Amino acid sequence: MAEDFHHALKFKYDLCIGCSHCTGVCPTSAIHVENGHPVLDPNRCVDCGRCYVACPMNAIYIEQDDFQTVFNYKHPVLLVPSIFLAQFEEKIRERTILSALLHIGFKCVYEVEKSVDFFKEYYRRDLEGGNAPCEKPVISSFCPAIVRLIQVKFPVLVDNIYRLKAPFDMTAEYIKKSLTEQGIPAEDIGIFYVTPCAAKIAAIKSPVGEEKSPVDGVINMNYLYSKVLRVIKTGEYKMCDESVRFHRLSKASITYPLTGGETKMLRTGRNLAIDDIHNVSEFLEKVEDEDIQDIDFLELRACDGSCCGGILTAENRFLMIERQRRRMQKCSEEVSSESLSHNSGYSGKWLQISRTSSLTVGTALSPSWIRRAISFPISVISASFMPRVVQAGEPNRMPLVSFTDRVSKGMPFLLAVMFALSRSS
Repeated sequence: MAEDFHHALKFKYDLCIGCSHCTGVCPTSAIHVENGHPVLDPNRCVDCGRCYVACPMNAIYIEQDDFQTVFNYKHPVLLVPSIFLAQFEEKIRERTILSALLHIGFKCVYEVEKSVDFFKEYYRRDLEGGNAPCEKPVISSFCPAIVRLIQVKFPVLVDNIYRLKAPFDMTAEYIKKSLTEQGIPAEDIGIFYVTPCAAKIAAIKSPVGEEKSPVDGVINMNYLYSKVLRVIKTGEYKMCDESVRFHRLSKASITYPLTGGETKMLRTGRNLAIDDIHNVSEFLEKVEDEDIQDIDFLELRACDGSCCGGILTAENRFLMIERQRRRMQKCSEEVSSESLSHNSGYSGKWLQISRTSSLTVGTALSPSWIRRAISFPISVISASFMPRVVQAGEPNRMPLVSFTDRVSKGMPFLLAVMFALSRSS
């Protein structure tokens, strides 16, 4: 039975010209073209957004909640990743950005990474102490696109995922508990997360391992950036009091959304950080085939440059990374996370991540050479009749070889599998 996953990526069929750019960049072959229009397999899509970037006609868009729903709550709270501030030029002060956000209508603003120092305690206890509640290499669950990629394409590695909840989940729970303890009714509190990517929208609408996300709504980062920048340029806002400021974050919290943010928290072991979903997919194939061994921890991010390279960011990712690192240099080494660990109610609570039941038999097999052999005829046909257009700046990958070449190289694997299956029956 097919699983019902929410997807933030949508098609405008009237704009599509059937160029198949989207099919060429999809890491899970979730899109194919029929009658000149793209068809999405919802059970294979991981919401990485590569198709959104590749489309030359802007025929793919990313949905978001109606911003007016913010005002359905008496006490709307904004949950922003720290990289949101990195989109603004350094001459625009944090206090100015915060004032503009409060002017727009939010009662208070929190940065997602407030919970990272609490995370660090778990990482070091479990991963450095050899007590990880999963198989090695331990794989981070931070990026929802990667979690879905593993479920869809590498299901044998699901047991390797470190199932600690995401920072925005932890921080959202902390905020709700903290505000209700201050006497604010729970029904009056609405938490809105600012997302740099489509995958986190899907993760909130269809959370993995829990029935409902503690986040009440999602706002696309580029939309909010434009809204805040307009308020600042027009001078509509009133500067907030000096006592009102963003919560202090540690160096680890600031670097967490960057590539290497998780691995830097670990002091021992062989730990690797890999970004860009095609790089990740290629690496996981080697892990699945056991070509790469003796790795303790893998930090995997779908976007090039991690969250700074998210498809919904408004600024150049290299400038954002530079600003984020400069901000990190001004931060303290440690910030107490005691209040979070006691108040969040999440201490020791883990995700339940399952293998998707919607996979084909061939996809669920391991090692990967068997999976590729069984799916070989389909891949040959699709590659032969669906030309692939390489995008400028796209990572170099092996070019398509001729039909006869593929048949001659792949047939021995297919025959071996068919022989083994016939013997077993």
